[in-house]
Amino acid sequence: MAVAIRRIHRAVRQGRYEFTLHALEEMDEDDLSGSDVRGVLMRGRDFLWQVRAGLHHLAGRREERLLFDHQRALAKLFGYTDRAGALAVEQF
Repeated sequence: MAVAIRRIHRAVRQGRYEFTLHALEEMDEDDLSGSDVRGVLMRGRDFLWQVRAGLHHLAGRREERLLFDHQRALAKLFGYTDRAGALAVEQF
């Protein structure tokens, strides 16, 4: 998870350099050849922040590692349930 967050931060830093951006929200779709890169990055960032907050909550402290110990509880916290052929933790 920390690696993914660092990659998003790196994309923002590169955007600052190439497009004088300060946040993902400032990305102009025209600068990205009409792709939905900004939307994908923002959804990914928001999901990772939710997972990070969930980890902090479950651990009762700051936790940056998505260890196996927390994955089942996080899946339940995010509303995933077991179904035929796919455990909740696998869907998460």
